[in-house]
Amino acid sequence: MKYHVINMAFAILLAISAGSCSKFEPEAEDIPFTPIELTGNTKSFVSGGNSFGYRLLKEAVQQEDNSFMISPFSLTFALALTADSATEEEEFDQISKILGFEGARRSDIREYCSIMSERLPKLSEKVQVSTANAIVIDSDYGEPKAEFKDIATTCYNTMLESMPFKDNQEAVAKFINTWTKEETRGMIDKAISPVNVVPGLEIIANALYFKGQWKYKFEKKNTARHTFTDEEGKKTQVDMMSMDHGQLSEIPYFENNIFQAVSLPYGNGAFEMTVYLPKSGYSLEDAADYLADKGKPKENGIRVREISLPRFSIKGNRVNLTGILSKMGCEYLTELNGDSQENILLDGRDIFQVSAIEVNESGTEAATVTIIGYTTGVSQDFCADHPFLYIISETSTGAVLFTGAYRGNE
Repeated sequence: MKYHVINMAFAILLAISAGSCSKFEPEAEDIPFTPIELTGNTKSFVSGGNSFGYRLLKEAVQQEDNSFMISPFSLTFALALTADSATEEEEFDQISKILGFEGARRSDIREYCSIMSERLPKLSEKVQVSTANAIVIDSDYGEPKAEFKDIATTCYNTMLESMPFKDNQEAVAKFINTWTKEETRGMIDKAISPVNVVPGLEIIANALYFKGQWKYKFEKKNTARHTFTDEEGKKTQVDMMSMDHGQLSEIPYFENNIFQAVSLPYGNGAFEMTVYLPKSGYSLEDAADYLADKGKPKENGIRVREISLPRFSIKGNRVNLTGILSKMGCEYLTELNGDSQENILLDGRDIFQVSAIEVNESGTEAATVTIIGYTTGVSQDFCADHPFLYIISETSTGAVLFTGAYRGNE
């Protein structure tokens, strides 16, 4: 039996720019958070996973012409679950290497996914984070081995459902879409269509949802139209949210010869959005190349004086990841053959993400559906009035949840 894998990653997007006039007042205090502690082999998974995320972002920037968002974190969970079903060690090793987990044992990856799934939702009262998985099995083609079912439910928080696919495609699609809508709090109400339900193919769905309140919110009365210049020099008007304050001591800032970067915290600071704004003469590709080569830079003591960011929404944005993962060395995935209970190689399969994002003065909410288908003391202004990259991460481990680019188009 073949696997039809659908991974639903739910993401957050943000854009930052500089403007004027809004008191930068903190909200009511959130509970302090306890940092996530990883031990043993899992300690290296964050750096390896982030490297995977930055390389994924680099390739996506080159491929996509419009604004986009992807979730390397959710893709990691989906591919980890897929790799765990592999009986051939060559298949498991290849996927693990792509994810940045080279040399890892299956038990290490299960431990990492289990810890992150359990701890992320508990870090902040003002940030909602949830992860969930679902496996829908074609009952006419048998079921996975009991051992894998136990691993899927215990280590990956997976719901298992069995139903016939033949002449029942609409019901299967409705079941998955209902689950999707529930897990994304209504952000995504349609992940697949009946045409995606093929008899003999198993469907694996992974959902990562995030909704965060800014630690420092923007006053709606200060939002105003502002000029944004895209990569071709075309100017458009966007709704720019603005705030300024003379002592933004909690806002990390970094700059080098390629870009400026600033991080805005959510809630109690357990999560943050980091925005990378290329300097004159440099592009999004240059910034992405830096991140893929060197990773996230450290702040250099400079403080930001004014910050503005566009209020915007993006719906139905699709990024195809098949070619990107192939370039990164992922030549095949594994799927379980229902008749022989053995894994077979996959090739020529579509892997893509569809996004929906809402950014406003209070915070950010968004969703990405990933489908793996088988057939110094100086202060500075930060004005993102041209295309930039953004990354959402958990701060205690540095784990990158979402990455993307904003080009001014929606």
